[in-house]
Amino acid sequence: MPVKGKTKKTQSTNTTQSGKKAHSFPKSIIVKEPEVASTGSMTTFVKMGQYFGISRKDGLSSSSFRKSKECFQPDGLIAPLWLEILILALAVVVVYGHTLDVPFYLDDFLSVVENQSLSVWHDFQKIWQFAPLRVLGYFSFALNREWNGLNVAVYHVVNIVIHFMAGLSLLALSKGILRTPAIRDREAQAGLKWFPLITALLFLVHPLQTQAVTYIVQRLASLAGLFYLSAMAFYIHGRLAKMKWPFFAASLISGLCAVFTKQNTVTLPLAILLMELILFRIQIKKLKQLLISVVAGICIGWFLLSGISGWQPFSLESMQVLTRETDEISRIEYFATQTKVIWIYIRYFILPTGLHLDHDVDVLSGFLNEQVVFSILGHIMVMIVAYFSVKKNPVISFGIFFYYLAHVVESSLIPIRDVLFEHRTYLPNAGICLAAGWFFASTLPSMTKSRVGTWSAALILVILSVLTWRQNSLWRSPVDLWSENARLAPDKYRVWDSLAQTLLDAGRNQEAAQALNEAMRLEDQISGFTHWPSAVNKINLLKRQGKFDEALSAADLYLQKNPGSRVRAKILAIRGNLYIEKKEYLKAEQCFRESLSIYPDYLPAVANLGIVLFQQGQREEAKKIFMQVLAKYPQQDVAIKYLGLIGSSN
Repeated sequence: MPVKGKTKKTQSTNTTQSGKKAHSFPKSIIVKEPEVASTGSMTTFVKMGQYFGISRKDGLSSSSFRKSKECFQPDGLIAPLWLEILILALAVVVVYGHTLDVPFYLDDFLSVVENQSLSVWHDFQKIWQFAPLRVLGYFSFALNREWNGLNVAVYHVVNIVIHFMAGLSLLALSKGILRTPAIRDREAQAGLKWFPLITALLFLVHPLQTQAVTYIVQRLASLAGLFYLSAMAFYIHGRLAKMKWPFFAASLISGLCAVFTKQNTVTLPLAILLMELILFRIQIKKLKQLLISVVAGICIGWFLLSGISGWQPFSLESMQVLTRETDEISRIEYFATQTKVIWIYIRYFILPTGLHLDHDVDVLSGFLNEQVVFSILGHIMVMIVAYFSVKKNPVISFGIFFYYLAHVVESSLIPIRDVLFEHRTYLPNAGICLAAGWFFASTLPSMTKSRVGTWSAALILVILSVLTWRQNSLWRSPVDLWSENARLAPDKYRVWDSLAQTLLDAGRNQEAAQALNEAMRLEDQISGFTHWPSAVNKINLLKRQGKFDEALSAADLYLQKNPGSRVRAKILAIRGNLYIEKKEYLKAEQCFRESLSIYPDYLPAVANLGIVLFQQGQREEAKKIFMQVLAKYPQQDVAIKYLGLIGSSN
């Protein structure tokens, strides 16, 4: 249904009182502005919904719409919003619907499964102390744990819904782009009606997005992306609305939510400035005002960040600490490496094969390296093309600049220990999707004078959907995923450690021993000592092989090396399991209690302590332990089993 409103005709030229010619507008452009009633907020938000749905004109002038209707009859009407949403929802269900049983991986354990700050969902202060600048993301994990314990299916449902909503935000942003001055003044094209849908589908079904969706802890990346894209969509529609404040307020709230979900979203003010420069072609006077606002926003953000972290905002030491994650890599080395890494990301977007969880990328020592030189030259060439395309292809230009801008925090001068992770491309990929969507909907049809752009996009979307479905299928099998990862990154010991652990969990002890030997060989070659994951895997392997005394000796040896508290608690729990195997329950109880004194919420230690108490005839004490387990993890099989045994014995 079209949005009703008053019609204002603008002339080709405007003249100021002094007689000087003011800004020039093209002839016959009719700008529709909505009538917003002042009867209350409900009407305001209905109008907001109309703006996001867009009328059949989709922001084009009436004359342009008549031309466009003539261009693509008989199917000239734009698909209704509900149909676009339905198509996006079906696409997401098809490519992600089978991931509900994907288990926890890597940082999932530290950040979600074993995170004591998430044990009480309403203890917001505890979550804040754990990660103040990611508090909203971790709060969502706390809610998950409260609702369903460690049932991975519900975690995945939430992740998938977030991804779908991020796609809707990009759809709304794309619809707003079609109504900006840089686009609405040009001749109507038949393919433009498909631009928002193609863009959103590319974002939702691309295989490169799977790590941010299927890897549970990377909800932080997708949720931050959702808030960021929502803030941009609200802003662009606010700029086009007669009553602006509801949109701008929503944009501000979304932006703040993004900042408190993940730090890479601090570039949002610059993204808004980019929209103003390219899509709205802001006047110099307004540009100065906007620049002042952006600078003020950055300063406020820095003071906020410093205050939250407990550092002095004017201290160089504060800047040094708050803008690095590791001291192992210098800023120059990290920046040099990222010039190459971004090309790897771009390659994965264009040709999404060989995706894997844990990458092995060498850190480059500086700029006097041919890889760095050619990488930088390539980036410069791309940005030059984007700069000179601003007038002819503003959306492609905006998408390219946005892609680089969205990578600024994680791929520039802030060193991060892992130099490449695919989930870091989640938000930047929106820029490439905008550029690619415009290419298929506008540029290619203009070049070929046919519908080849639409059909090409449809074919590519089908191929991407198949690849995403296959990539997600790989996530469902830890052994297959880590085996593929070991093939693609054979010199990374962490990959072999993870493969050894999953093989042990699968009961494939001989293969696990081979993977563990390779991990320990690489560790000795690279760092000269055995890392704790290998130590834990070694003890578990000896236990699986029935070599209990040898496993106990290994556990004692590693405990003497003073591991960190979390690792120490795990080794003590494994030691307790070994004593259970030897039926030395009193020693096992001592190990579990010592483990829990270090790490009170460590589920294996809690559950096994209950088993030991049960075996020693302390049924009531064991019952209390198992009740505590079920209070936090309602689906815990061991607790359910032993509570049943205790109940039947009474």
